[in-house]
Order: sequence, then C-alpha cells, then structure tokens
Amino acid sequence: IEKLKAAGIDVEYGILDNVCRDLNKRFFTYYETKRPYIILKWAQTADGFISRKPLPVNKIENWVSSEESKELSHLWRSQEQAILIGYNTALADDPELTTRLVQGNNPIRIVLDNNLELDAKLKIFNTSSTTLVFNSLKNEEKGNVIFIKINFDDLIAELMKHLHKRKILSVIIEGGTKTHNLFISSNFWDEARVLVSTVKFFGSGIKAPVLKLDVNPERSGSDKLFVLRNY
Repeated sequence: IEKLKAAGIDVEYGILDNVCRDLNKRFFTYYETKRPYIILKWAQTADGFISRKPLPVNKIENWVSSEESKELSHLWRSQEQAILIGYNTALADDPELTTRLVQGNNPIRIVLDNNLELDAKLKIFNTSSTTLVFNSLKNEEKGNVIFIKINFDDLIAELMKHLHKRKILSVIIEGGTKTHNLFISSNFWDEARVLVSTVKFFGSGIKAPVLKLDVNPERSGSDKLFVLRNY
C-alpha cells in the first residue's frame, strides 16, 4: 500500500470489511480464536419442545421440521466441516449425520460418549464418514472411527483444543437440549439456526434450548427460521 501511495496512486482499503469478514468467518474464527466456528442448530415445535418424552415407537410422530427444512438441514451439513451430537441423541435417534437429501460432502461426525457405552452398530459408526468419539477412557483408531480421550470436567475447552489441532474450521451442533445448553452457557457459539414449526404442538416433552429469538425470521416451508449471530 505504501509503495502504491509513493507512486502517486490513490489507494482505498477496508472496503466492505464486515461483509468480507462474514464471508470468511470460519477462517477468521479458526485462526483468531484457535477454535472452530460453532453453529447451533435445532428444530422446535410451536410450543417450544424439541422432542416428545417418552419417545414414540413410531419416530415419525416425533418429527418437528417441514420437508423443506429437512432438506435445508442436509444442505447445511454439506457446508460445514464437522457435525456434533451428544450421547443421548446418538442413542435415541440413531442418526447417520450425512447429506443424503442433497449432493455434497458428508461432514466429519463427532459424538460425545464419556464412558464408551454406545453400540458400535449405530449408524454414526458406519463407513459413510469419519467419526470422532470423544471419551474419558481411551485413545484408539479403528478404521474410520477415532477415539479421543479428554477430560470431561473441562469438556468445551478440551473439545476446542482437539478440534483446532485437527484443523477443523467449523462444526454444526445437532445434539439435544443438554448439548446445546453446554455451548450456550459457556458462550462458545457463533451462530444459531433455530427452526420453529407453525403447525406442530407436542404439549409436553423435552424443552428446547433457550435463546432470545429477537430477529425477523425467514421461512422454510411451514417453519420459521431464526438466524442469530453471537459476534
């Protein structure tokens, strides 16, 4: 810049600085804060529940999102480097965490399993993608499944350290209320995408995480989509 100015050339810089930072938010977060860019994502009923309790035998009865939102969720998965759930979500929902509804890369799957109690037959352990299992018992690699031993008493800090070390720039959280609240209470999140149904009511069940949905929503089928930013 100084050489250009010395040559008599007018130079402007910092143009659209905020727009450029937003475009490269994963890169800047990773290098400036030494952790991935964290996206919280969940769907809740119009009366504020993410799941029935107990779980119905027919899992279709527990679906909250519209078909359009399900496809959008798979698109979001394809745009991030990793996806994270907790033990309870893996056990209750048996999700595969892949991008089956759209064309795109499958994210690295991350599951929190403190005492290594999850069944190896769960879909999260299939060969569709690499799976990182954060636990308190062992370090080991078995094919596409990598076990990483951490201190669960300092869970968030340990996670951030190991994910940064593995050069993971972004993680979308699709766990349950307990996992989301862990990141919310620690203030370790950058963006939240909350899908709120306008037609589904459960009446009771597992309450959704609590964030102030104080932005104008977009629409995704019959759902309202609230996008919050914590930066």
